[in-house]
Amino acid sequence: MKGRIIGTCIAAIGLVVGLSACAQGGPSTASTEGGGAPDDCALPSQQQTVTLGINPGTQKLVTDVIKAQHLDTKYKLDVQVKSFQNPPASAQAAAQHAVNIAYGGLTTMAVARDKGSDVVFFGPFITTPKDGVFVKKDSPITTLDQLKGKKIGSFSGTASATTAILNAVASKTYGIDDLNNQAHIVVAPDPALFGLLDKGDIDAALVVDSSTVKADLTGQYRKILDLNEAYQKAFSENPIFVGLVTSDEFASSHCGELKAFTRAQQDAIAYILSHDDVWDGYARDLGITDPGGSAALKDLSSEFEVKWTDAEISAAQTLLTSMIPILGEKDYIAKVPDGLFTTAYWDAQ
Repeated sequence: MKGRIIGTCIAAIGLVVGLSACAQGGPSTASTEGGGAPDDCALPSQQQTVTLGINPGTQKLVTDVIKAQHLDTKYKLDVQVKSFQNPPASAQAAAQHAVNIAYGGLTTMAVARDKGSDVVFFGPFITTPKDGVFVKKDSPITTLDQLKGKKIGSFSGTASATTAILNAVASKTYGIDDLNNQAHIVVAPDPALFGLLDKGDIDAALVVDSSTVKADLTGQYRKILDLNEAYQKAFSENPIFVGLVTSDEFASSHCGELKAFTRAQQDAIAYILSHDDVWDGYARDLGITDPGGSAALKDLSSEFEVKWTDAEISAAQTLLTSMIPILGEKDYIAKVPDGLFTTAYWDAQ
């Protein structure tokens, strides 16, 4: 099936071509699938500063724990957090070297590397994504195909991995090969999307994991599609939307800092799994006052990814490859770019 997905990849290429022009140099050979770090790649012996780009959601939770529990300083790091409201902004920061580490969308980063950026995935996303498409409770809309000619709000934008996955599901399951031309995508942060939905300015909203809990608890909205479940059903694969991203340039001279960060992230996950009160604080930070909020967040977000091996990389490559006949080589990629993944800096404990 050769469906052009609404301009998702056209928009992605427009984004990453601009990003690649700003990137400092093209892809190097420093990182390849399964490649090793330099022999002298040791954890830092003195404190080093690294910048981390994050978006709202579970990645913020883990980052907050890293900082609150001083897990960065434990490994001689000072993690300076830069928060972005949506994935397009953090993707731009990663590709332009505005941050040393970020959580990058799989398809966006693949196209970026294919077009000359030196972005590289060196670890997994924190949890299995639980993004969902919601409508108002009294809406007559029950399935994705009924959104033809309607307005769909999205937290991530048309160039993101999440929207690409939505379009892939639309194509594979519903035969909608050009969703963006059959529905209008309105990009806005999660909190604004529900306001737009309430006012009738959009007909449905694609929201990030934690916001799905808020939507469920209000009783005012109805989920018509779970993106994770829909993708698994359509492609028989677990979707890896997002991963830990750095650049070949940064990795070539800061491999120890990358290893240290992966250790800090693993420690943060272990802390969260052994301290239920973390979820209470997370609920408060999100403005969730419902008594069942923290339990719902834990149930949604606690399937943490703690491995980054050739098996996980293979699954990500399968996802990227499965998109080629749907998105088309011209507007997407002809093959998975060399050097897009590495296990060299994942320091398993």
